[in-house]
Amino acid sequence: MAPEWVYNLSITSKVDMYSYGIVLLEMVTERSPGGGVLDTSAGGETENRGLTSWVKQNMSGEVPAATRIEEIVNHSIEGGYDVKKVEVLVAVALQC
Repeated sequence: MAPEWVYNLSITSKVDMYSYGIVLLEMVTERSPGGGVLDTSAGGETENRGLTSWVKQNMSGEVPAATRIEEIVNHSIEGGYDVKKVEVLVAVALQC
């Protein structure tokens, strides 16, 4: 849910775009945007991070695209997807 809905702020098309991006990330990762993501990559410590922050971090860097996508995609899908298409889908979601 977009923050504007929670705080009773004015609703614009930007809210719809934000929601669209979040829904895309939820579909790809099967994780909740509000519940946070446990990230253990930082020196073995567990860190609770937001979904978009977690996806952005995993999509950045010099790691090959296939490895980045494998890291964020719901593991129950296991190879049943086109890496290039998912990469584009995630890029679109992060621009929303």
